[in-house]
Amino acid sequence: MMKIVSNILLSLVALVAVGCGAEVESPEQEATNRAPERVFAKFDELDTRLYADGMTLRWSAGDCLTLFAKGDVNHNYQFEGATGDVEGSFVKLSEDAKQSFTLQHNVAVYPYNATTTIDRQGAVWVNLPKVQTYAENSFGSGSNTMVARSQSEALHFKNCCGYLKLQLYGEAQVKRIELTDNSGSAIAGSTKVTIANDGTPQLTLGTGSATITLDCGEGVELSKDKSKPTAFWFVLPEVTLTKGFTVKIYDAEGNVTTKSTDKVLTIDRNMLHPMSAFELKEEAPASAFEAMAGVWHLTEWAGATPSFDVYLDIEESGRVLLYQRIDTLAWQMFESEATLTDGVISGVYADGVAWGASYRYTLNNTTMTWTNTSDASDKSVYTRSELPESVATTRGDVIYSAQRFL
Repeated sequence: MMKIVSNILLSLVALVAVGCGAEVESPEQEATNRAPERVFAKFDELDTRLYADGMTLRWSAGDCLTLFAKGDVNHNYQFEGATGDVEGSFVKLSEDAKQSFTLQHNVAVYPYNATTTIDRQGAVWVNLPKVQTYAENSFGSGSNTMVARSQSEALHFKNCCGYLKLQLYGEAQVKRIELTDNSGSAIAGSTKVTIANDGTPQLTLGTGSATITLDCGEGVELSKDKSKPTAFWFVLPEVTLTKGFTVKIYDAEGNVTTKSTDKVLTIDRNMLHPMSAFELKEEAPASAFEAMAGVWHLTEWAGATPSFDVYLDIEESGRVLLYQRIDTLAWQMFESEATLTDGVISGVYADGVAWGASYRYTLNNTTMTWTNTSDASDKSVYTRSELPESVATTRGDVIYSAQRFL
């Protein structure tokens, strides 16, 4: 009996000491985020698709998802099943880590991205891709953002976006398609996803791109049959395109076909919006400058990574702005007008000085190669890019006596 009383007194003393001193973390607070080794995932909504097979969502081998296991740690899980499975287990690839706060639910996001985060209210921040990949009769792997919320390790995913299907036929090979919201509003980029109690996601777009590019890789040969057109899928957030949209279709020959509509189009979450099929005609090319238009960064020169910076901003009219930082810390800008003849580009600067050489060029979706027609070792590889913030885009004063890259 005395032993029992002593134990009670010792317990009371311990409680008083804890109450008067600093806060002591519970074992749960001290523990790392013990995420489950495996989770089980399936689809709640089966009237659209992730993998081409009728209108059924299916996983692909190697698919990865993010899991926030009742905390803020972003865990990477990989699908253990085979391409075409409608459900299956995902195994954890990442290590456990200490979490900053706890949540009441497990929250999962497909596809996995290390930059995906979650806040204390359970809303997740994702990046809707502005470059999507072509898939036959479907959308490309990783293009379709989905979320799931659960108390358990069983995850039921719901789609975050809707789907626009372009349908083309004709005698052409499509390399890429750019779809732009005519109002200039963001349809890709940083996005907040709030998940309702029933798991339904609601998107709030932040800063981002008004254009989504569908990369068709080596090219997609169009069907010549109007009754069986080739389908090109775009994954779009739930949004109303109040001023319609514009598509630019780039083919393997360097031609660009532009189609635009000013009709209001509402993209509904989890719904497919097919567009009427139209013919991509051979006689509807645009100038090669239109295919070349955009900002390009010099990423390789004479077979090596350059030790200096060069950007080209090429306009559809043939106007070329050269931004360089070669022998100075400050950026220099040179304006010129270019011409294209039989696959060769040449130009004249605004002060009447011709480029130092003419260049034979090749162009694909994301890279462009210029080779000096007089010196094959003078080979420049450019990659599609954006101008750095440090580049002043106003003309200002140009030092025409400076060394020029072109």
